[in-house]
Amino acid sequence: MREVLDDALDRLGGDLVLAHAKELGAGGRLGGLALGTGLLDWEYYLAQLRQARFTGPVIAHGFEEKDAPASLSFLRALTVAKRK
Repeated sequence: MREVLDDALDRLGGDLVLAHAKELGAGGRLGGLALGTGLLDWEYYLAQLRQARFTGPVIAHGFEEKDAPASLSFLRALTVAKRK
């Protein structure tokens, strides 16, 4: 996973205008899970975005409406904690 993220951000990091926040499930399945409940290495992903000096919006999607509050709380906890 880290190799894919590194490659993508090496190629595109300077041109990013938005980032996706979508959970990765078993077998590479995208979406359908609350953020933080799957396999995506969120801390690494967000650290790589910061390293690429990305300051645009992060669009959270791919989860059920009932999972929106928990997903947002998860994402906020990771992003706010790293700003301090």
